[in-house]
Amino acid sequence: MKRGRIKGIPVIIVTAFTAFMMTSCSFFKIINNGQPLNSSMSVDELARLVTLSVQKPDSVASSFSSIPTWQLDSVSYSTFSEYTNILRELTKGRGDVVAFKPLNEQEKAVLDEEISDICGIRMDDMYPNQELMEIICDDDSEQKIFFPLKNGDTVSLDGKAMEDTIASYNYMFHYMDMVYNSNTSALTSILAPMYSDDIYIDSVIRSKAEYIIDYYSKYVKSGYDDISISLAMPCLVRITLPKVDNGKGELMAKEVSLINRYGSIFVDDKMPLNPSGTKTVMCRGEQKTFSVGDVLTQSAVEERLGKPLYTVSRTDYSTGTKRIVMCYKGLNLALDVIYDDAGKWNGTLTSIRIFGEGNYTVDNSVYVGMNISELMLVYPFIDEYDYVYEYEDENGSRNISFELDDLGNIITVIMK
Repeated sequence: MKRGRIKGIPVIIVTAFTAFMMTSCSFFKIINNGQPLNSSMSVDELARLVTLSVQKPDSVASSFSSIPTWQLDSVSYSTFSEYTNILRELTKGRGDVVAFKPLNEQEKAVLDEEISDICGIRMDDMYPNQELMEIICDDDSEQKIFFPLKNGDTVSLDGKAMEDTIASYNYMFHYMDMVYNSNTSALTSILAPMYSDDIYIDSVIRSKAEYIIDYYSKYVKSGYDDISISLAMPCLVRITLPKVDNGKGELMAKEVSLINRYGSIFVDDKMPLNPSGTKTVMCRGEQKTFSVGDVLTQSAVEERLGKPLYTVSRTDYSTGTKRIVMCYKGLNLALDVIYDDAGKWNGTLTSIRIFGEGNYTVDNSVYVGMNISELMLVYPFIDEYDYVYEYEDENGSRNISFELDDLGNIITVIMK
């Protein structure tokens, strides 16, 4: 009896040990994302799974579960799925995804330099040991699609780069949502962190938001669903609006970029200062007078402004025209003129200089003594043009520049 029980013990132990090993094997596979322990993927194998997830949406789950845990770089399934969906959006209109290839060192250096120059950061510092892979589509577009892997003891996904790309991408489309929905308050909140200097008072930021929404409603003919994504990287996302009226009835494409600089977001959505080409007019009090480019006679100027304090002139003998400057209190008008036999002239107004006192304004809005913050309430994006208001009217290119004192107040306005 005793001997029989003793003989049975090894059988029980072996059976238990075998069962333990089988369940342990399954356990190890589970905790290592379905892969046997110490079974690492090569760069090509890992890149193939990312590319396959872009190529075939229904393969995302199986591709993710095939990646060993230690090569995920803490990337969750939801992050992997969202990131590969962004890459899939980039391939739209590019034909089929057919392959991938690693960028060589020269190609990577060129891309890093381009992105770093735009974003004002060093990509190598932000995302070290990065291997960039290019997704190849069957078109021949110059716009490339990249995704990063991270080199270390073993190659892995780049969790930080993927999460930063998702954050930048989502922020860009949150901005576009607010613009297309004409949500001024929300758009103001989005813009506020981008303008931290004291000159950007609340009313200035709100005027920028209102200007953007008004511009889109009048000139952007592309719907929200027409937006295409041309680049999605951690610190730079770029989209294209294919149909935008240039103010002359012609449609053009417009790019909008989002720059993520160490977590500080800036949306580069360049706004034209005067998309309709409306003439700016010098006013005297409430009365509109002249615009640069107007053809005037001496009597027409004097009827509006009276006789000048004095006039200076010089002759261009090569053309036979004379440049005269009519000087008033706080105002100079420069004209290219031709005199008639009676000694009267007619000519073209080439520039207007407003300074000091005299009750002269631009469009009854901009005046000497106005603060720079007040100027941006009139021209919300003039700060992005170095405070030079440029546009084209039927007579040619025009600009208005502003000379400021140390306190940011206008001391001279020059229209030409």
